[in-house]
Amino acid sequence: MNDPHPVVTTTQGTVQGSWDGRVASFLGMPFAAAPVGELRFAAPQPPARWQGIRPATAFGPAAPQPPANPAKPADAMQLLTGSPTLAQAEDNCLTLNVWTPGVTGKPRAVLVWIHGSGWLSGSSAWPGYHGHNLAAAEDIVVVTPNYRLGPLGFLRVPGIAEGNMGFLDAISALRWVQENIADFGGDPDRVTVAGQSGGAVTAVALLSSPSATGLFHRVFAQSGPIGIAMPSPHEAEQAGEEYLRLLGLSVATGRRLRDLPAEELIIGYQRLVADGGRRRIGAPAPPMHPIAGAPGLPGPVLPAVAAGAASGIDVLIGATAEEMNPFLAIDPASAAITRDAVLQLVERLAPDAAPQVVYDHYAARRPGASASQVLADITTDRLVRLPALQVAEARARHGHPGFVYQVDWRSALGACHTVDIPLLFDNLPAWSGSPMFRDVDPAGVEPIGRAFRRAVAAFVRTGNPNTPGVPVWEAYTELRRCTMRFDTFVTAANDPAYSERRLLLPSPQHSSGSTETSNDNS
Repeated sequence: MNDPHPVVTTTQGTVQGSWDGRVASFLGMPFAAAPVGELRFAAPQPPARWQGIRPATAFGPAAPQPPANPAKPADAMQLLTGSPTLAQAEDNCLTLNVWTPGVTGKPRAVLVWIHGSGWLSGSSAWPGYHGHNLAAAEDIVVVTPNYRLGPLGFLRVPGIAEGNMGFLDAISALRWVQENIADFGGDPDRVTVAGQSGGAVTAVALLSSPSATGLFHRVFAQSGPIGIAMPSPHEAEQAGEEYLRLLGLSVATGRRLRDLPAEELIIGYQRLVADGGRRRIGAPAPPMHPIAGAPGLPGPVLPAVAAGAASGIDVLIGATAEEMNPFLAIDPASAAITRDAVLQLVERLAPDAAPQVVYDHYAARRPGASASQVLADITTDRLVRLPALQVAEARARHGHPGFVYQVDWRSALGACHTVDIPLLFDNLPAWSGSPMFRDVDPAGVEPIGRAFRRAVAAFVRTGNPNTPGVPVWEAYTELRRCTMRFDTFVTAANDPAYSERRLLLPSPQHSSGSTETSNDNS
């Protein structure tokens, strides 16, 4: 492939990307119509066709979200990413990007990666999420879509917004991939849907979505807080009513939401978050996120997976060892939390556990730790690490075991949330503004990242992460709970979460499908 301006014809029209000698990039391509006017709060609709050749050399705008403010990040993800400044607009925000080693030749496996940021912020345009280096190194096609965030993506007000618009956006992007990716050199029969944080929750939730059937073949989930319960339609409507109140509206006058500038909607949502909404220490759920029982998502995810939803889909799932460090660090209230307050939170996070026993176990793991750090470790396991194991156990029980990993490599903020993203995308320089990588030697990180992305790429290609340079990686079963641990040395461990499973998950199976933690504030 030598054309510096490759041209591909999609179902909507012809696009022209760029070629740098290793990878062809096609950026900012619409997969759905602009969600404005009557399409605000609507399910995504097909984009309009165009005539001629459309340039695909610039990223589309981010979906509306709080502006970046390094002095006061809107959420933990803005803190971790260094609060990048992103162009944003409601019009034309539903775009995606494709990085491919070639538009011709043998079809390549496809990774569709959905960004996180708590359904509040983020964009596929952020350099830390660029797929160029991963596509070049591993000879796969990488796709990164945008989706609607906050109230524009997850508001539920009957008659105005049914909720889950952002979740449906992800399904729409996958449908675009099925229709078009072959013309970009991708294999539509080898599509892995993946994501980190909220994007990982979306990826796992797609297992239970009838609307997504047939659109993907594998799931790769990084650090998804699957243990935070999705709101029911009624709970989401309560959040919607409170949001309307903050905007000076009611259900009766809520139709005015379609006419307000997007900036006003985001400011109102920031007030909802600041006022508490459903966010509180120990369960960092935003006021609006995917709704169990709203369009595209029939019910709670863990019970559906436990019942065998999409049991033929390959799964690779994992977490970092200290996920919650930055979430509690960004909340001043958490720094002053007391042991007694943590014990009360444990009663809610793990109703079947003995709070004092749980606290003492985690305090012993980290001698001299503050109550806040103990809480961070407990919530890491209860909300992220252990629910990932529940997903893996469910796959094994239904005869299609998956694979489990854990990232133990410690940045300046520990083995925290997002530390594995630059390992995957091989783009550490893009994270120069992040406090995670302050004084980190890139040469020391490279071998860990190389092993991690090679294993992920092997999974994307074959459904199995075994690859040269990584120890033998067995599938995760209830008899042999193999977990690949990525640190300075990569090692396979058998059931490293044994004690925590027994402490925090219900007996006797320690893996029931109904252990999501409520985020209700009542």
